[in-house]
Amino acid sequence: MENVKVVIVEDDDEVRELLIDAFEFFLNREVVAFSTADSALEHILLSEPQLVISDVDMPGELNGIGLLKRVKQALPETVFISMSGRDGNSAEAEANGADGFILKPFKLNDLVKVVEKFIVP
Repeated sequence: MENVKVVIVEDDDEVRELLIDAFEFFLNREVVAFSTADSALEHILLSEPQLVISDVDMPGELNGIGLLKRVKQALPETVFISMSGRDGNSAEAEANGADGFILKPFKLNDLVKVVEKFIVP
């Protein structure tokens, strides 16, 4: 995919900023970021991004798996990559339609390997 709209959903400020920097500076993509799934859902449904990267474990009523389910139900073509500090979340994310999974902590190279399957650098 080219000219990809990217949404990042991550409650950890440092990880969120790292992801924003990676997409804006290294992959030259425009990014919209949110700290909760609850705050991201409406934007995602209205803007229909091509790529969503979301943490699984987040505060609020809607966690990353709930967001994944809602996005895939409404926008099945949207690429959704889940990430978590717990490897056990990988199977649940994939079972609910995640297109990829990133185990935290990760290196930028790990992120790029997963993302470049879906977007053109």
